[in-house]
Amino acid sequence: MIWGPPRLRLEPRPLELALRDPFDLDLAAAFQASVWLLSACTVLLFVAARGKMGLPSIPPIIYKSSLRFYLLYGLLALASAAYSVSPLYTLFFAGKILVSVFAVGLLVKRADMAATVPHFLKLFFFAQIFQWLLTVFTFLMNPELVGSELTDIGYRLSGGLFEDYGTPAALAGIYFLCEALYLRRGLVRVIFMGLYGLTWIFVILSRTRSTILGAVCVLFCALVLHSSMRVRIMTVISGTLLLMAISLSTFSNMIVSYGLRGQNAEALLSLTGRVHAFRFLMTEWQSAPWLGHGYAAGSRQLLMAFVDQTGLGIGAAHDAASKVLTDLGLVGCMLLTFILVAAWREVVRLLRSVKHRKDVRPLAVHVWCLLTFFTLISVVSSGIADAGFPFLIISASVALANNRLRHCPS
Repeated sequence: MIWGPPRLRLEPRPLELALRDPFDLDLAAAFQASVWLLSACTVLLFVAARGKMGLPSIPPIIYKSSLRFYLLYGLLALASAAYSVSPLYTLFFAGKILVSVFAVGLLVKRADMAATVPHFLKLFFFAQIFQWLLTVFTFLMNPELVGSELTDIGYRLSGGLFEDYGTPAALAGIYFLCEALYLRRGLVRVIFMGLYGLTWIFVILSRTRSTILGAVCVLFCALVLHSSMRVRIMTVISGTLLLMAISLSTFSNMIVSYGLRGQNAEALLSLTGRVHAFRFLMTEWQSAPWLGHGYAAGSRQLLMAFVDQTGLGIGAAHDAASKVLTDLGLVGCMLLTFILVAAWREVVRLLRSVKHRKDVRPLAVHVWCLLTFFTLISVVSSGIADAGFPFLIISASVALANNRLRHCPS
């Protein structure tokens, strides 16, 4: 449930089908819906069991951390079903937010207080590693199942059976990199650095610009935040020399060609049509500025009209801002902005607090890298506006770290 069931679909589902008849499901859609419904039932059972054992039904971590704000966001999404263009569609996706919030709350254990990296954070990373390995093995068996050949460009590992655009590889890389830099020694550190290098092969093969940029920023952050001044200085010097070498060599032309992916400058500047979709949604949003058109269903229905008008196959909002505005209006946008700003504020404060705490600093760096990556991803995907599991993991991790600092000040 943490990383969501794989798409298991090579051909895209018709855009209008989900809104016209939510119960008209193919096998892949039925599998996805079943997994989430099973997850919801599991969460409800655990919540009920807590009540019978005399424990509060709502795990304390939820109302003692910024998870409570994301819970409020989920409730707002749920309420939008009252005016949504497709109430069942909205209820399903709003339910995913609520299930995710409670799942994170239930995963937090008292033992996590003593762990350098909480168990639920490790579980999240292991799920990403599993998805990355699933892509790796499928790629080795049949590359066409997880990617395709681009004319005059070559192979691109993206979309495909698991609709993977390099994110699992990048997230697996965050785990391997932070473990190697902060928690491992000797041969084990070398192994983890080797695994980190392997993830970069699949990040580059994805040819997804936002994922590559996010992975580069994560690498830079992890090295600069290292407690060793020597590592920081070497990072800055090496990065500067590398940029100078690239700019003065013919290698820069290869990078530009790789980044363009065979597209012209106009297509690149429009982010492959995403800018046009954003402008279209901003125009349509003005018809329901305060509450939007209903969570998930609103942006989906509007973009169906966009596809008909332009022929561009963009059937979902590709940035968090346009999605939340068209779905939940200014009310939802202000709440989501508050959540993002609060997350950054908490992580920055945490990083300052653990400057000389080797027992908590690795967790702070893990969280910083995760937040950096998903903030960048939210510019070109719905990111935090969806059931943002990484943001929930970040909030719970920060709350645990702060709790440890309060109870173990030295």
